[in-house]
Amino acid sequence: MEPPQPSAWDWLAIDRAPQPPDLSQIGSPEALTAYLVGVEERMQRLALIVEAVRQSLAAGGLLSEAQLLEKVAELDLSDGVADGRNVAPVLQVCGKCGYSQTGQHRFCVRCGSDALRPAAGLSEP
Repeated sequence: MEPPQPSAWDWLAIDRAPQPPDLSQIGSPEALTAYLVGVEERMQRLALIVEAVRQSLAAGGLLSEAQLLEKVAELDLSDGVADGRNVAPVLQVCGKCGYSQTGQHRFCVRCGSDALRPAAGLSEP
């Protein structure tokens, strides 16, 4: 019996890519660099698979470039924001200075405090 062939997801090493909850927990600059190199490598492998699927669908006459772009735009808007992502941005408020910022930051970009919390009752346009 032959061993099972690895899938594209095995090739991407998705399950072997633990993501720390906070990049500051990685430790040394060398460890952070190694982590980011791994992220870049997985992103490049994923881009290669996406391109292979796109070309295969186009060659088979199953999906035109226009149809693909239409689907991308539809998925981009599925979270209510046309920003090239498929998740809505998180709005945070600093508990020290009250500044509102979008993203998932650990520190306030205005005062540097670590007192950030998700904004309640506020929504991103």
